[in-house]
Amino acid sequence: METADRYLVFRLEEIGFVLHLEPLQEILEEVSIEPHQEPDIAEITMALQYRGKRIPAFDFRPSLDMASENALTSAIVLCVGGELKAFLVEAVEGIFKGGDLIKMELPPLLVERTRPWFEQLLLKNGEPLVLCTPERWVKELARS
Repeated sequence: METADRYLVFRLEEIGFVLHLEPLQEILEEVSIEPHQEPDIAEITMALQYRGKRIPAFDFRPSLDMASENALTSAIVLCVGGELKAFLVEAVEGIFKGGDLIKMELPPLLVERTRPWFEQLLLKNGEPLVLCTPERWVKELARS
């Protein structure tokens, strides 16, 4: 599938997020999360089995000040910095063409509170979606 100008839309606590399709490897609907066993890498606390390999799994909800009581059982597997990583998500809405999305700047309040995490807003059928970059999210998680 041609990935240029295509985006994946996913949800965390009902908030819509969007990322470029290029790093996507696979969408997993049911995953089993395990504790990560490398204590020297503090930001990685979870892992999952993916095609016979153990890869780090990330739940970004606490870093985004979202409630995290409910376990997430879906994941998107991405290639980030040449390595496979799983981002836990509430739901995957689908893959959309860039022409289906209208780009907008972040409102000043979001810029002040979330700039490292959020880059831009995109509108899909009037709903704001937050554009994110996987490399940036993993880097910011390591800082927090």
